[in-house]
Amino acid sequence: SRALPPSEMRALTHELGANLLAATRKLAGETGKNVRLLLASRSDSTLRGHFPEEIDALLSGYRLEADGVILAPALFEAGRYTIDDIHWVDTVDRVVPVAETEFALDPAFGYTKSNLKEWVEEKTKGRWKAEQVLSLSLQTLRLGGVPAALEILSQAKGGVPIVINAATYEDLETAVIALMEAEERGKRFAYRCAACFVKVRGGFVDRPLLTAGELSTGGGAGLVVLGSYVGKTGRQLDRLL
Repeated sequence: SRALPPSEMRALTHELGANLLAATRKLAGETGKNVRLLLASRSDSTLRGHFPEEIDALLSGYRLEADGVILAPALFEAGRYTIDDIHWVDTVDRVVPVAETEFALDPAFGYTKSNLKEWVEEKTKGRWKAEQVLSLSLQTLRLGGVPAALEILSQAKGGVPIVINAATYEDLETAVIALMEAEERGKRFAYRCAACFVKVRGGFVDRPLLTAGELSTGGGAGLVVLGSYVGKTGRQLDRLL
């Protein structure tokens, strides 16, 4: 969706939500069982994209009024962590707030705030003020555990953004267990997240890197496409070559 201007993105994402709704109703009619989907907008890097418009369009198409929108951009394999509501990036020689990196200078999706509560206020143009945004802190997740996280999640209403702090997979696991319990109690959430959250929420396990055989095109030619404006992608390509 990042390749699309806002109007085309909204039309596409609304259509996706409507198609998902139609599919769940069809499946429910065939099986006689209630079908519930979890709606996730998954992107790396999570802070660069059509937020909140993409989530808004997805929920509108699916006709769901979410109690909260989970913001979980931690991506450990790429050196991205959320601590004290600030999103940090490991640049090899030091760890810096994300707004101080080249990613924040994206001409289409740039931002100036590293504190995710302030980032939400910036990206929503004040629709949600920083002080309104809920947060599961590392202290909550590690000291209070699931009960403390669940108490905060139970406060969600009106689609309030909720920041998930995470520096390890264990932090995400605690948050996800609390989210699942909140959903069992009737809360409805949508997710704006990176791959790590999807991995934990979906219960996916690690697997080895793809082998040359698994990447084979069957003897024909192959094509590798790379696209990014940031210098890091160019440096990765230089290393690959």
